[in-house]
Amino acid sequence: MATIRKKLDQAIEVLIQRHGQLLELDVNERAIAHKLAEVIGKEFLDYDVDCEYNRHYDKVKRVKLSYQTKMTKSTHATRVFPDIVVHKRNSDDNLLVVEIKKVENSSQKEDESDRKKLRAFLRPPYNYQYGLFLKISLSGEYRAEWFVA
Repeated sequence: MATIRKKLDQAIEVLIQRHGQLLELDVNERAIAHKLAEVIGKEFLDYDVDCEYNRHYDKVKRVKLSYQTKMTKSTHATRVFPDIVVHKRNSDDNLLVVEIKKVENSSQKEDESDRKKLRAFLRPPYNYQYGLFLKISLSGEYRAEWFVA
């Protein structure tokens, strides 16, 4: 775990140093995720690093999430597009799943939804070893919240 955290901390620092202008310009989270994925790819040469990769083998990724309404609590299988995954495509070797939120554009409800998704990715059938919820501000300050299978 320490090695994974160190590599991700280094990748985030590189993102901020080399691509900080993306944060300053308040671009879409997908652009930030793309640049971070490029940097992560240099740290994990034995893995594939993909953005919004929504397949597990040939099936669409879905996770069961609970939703509370005023009257009922229900669970639905929802299609998901994780911001970044570090994995070996078309296999069960799933190392890391990352969800990114800009501090300025997130709500507590959205944050909790991303946390639920990350926890779901750590369970069967996906069995990612680690999850990372990354909150990053336009000034480049960030907080990394880790999930471990």
